[in-house]
Amino acid sequence: MQKNGTTRTLQTVKDADGTVTSRVRRTVLPSGLRVVTEQMAGSRSASIGVWVNVGSRDETPAPSSLGVNQFGRSHIDFSPNTAPRASSSP
Repeated sequence: MQKNGTTRTLQTVKDADGTVTSRVRRTVLPSGLRVVTEQMAGSRSASIGVWVNVGSRDETPAPSSLGVNQFGRSHIDFSPNTAPRASSSP
């Protein structure tokens, strides 16, 4: 795990002459936010991608935090054997 406030080079690509053509870096800000950048020689454009760590893998196992799956099971009846109720209209 990379420490907060540090930058690490993940990949460097060089051409046949040894000139760096691409460099990928990961920076972890003091807040813990991870920023991945790629510098490409000769490129005059920029793009942004956002990845968010959410999902069952990132949930805490505390019983007070209900995940989406648990919420669905608690509030929706999936019983296939329940017969439809007869209408009580006159």
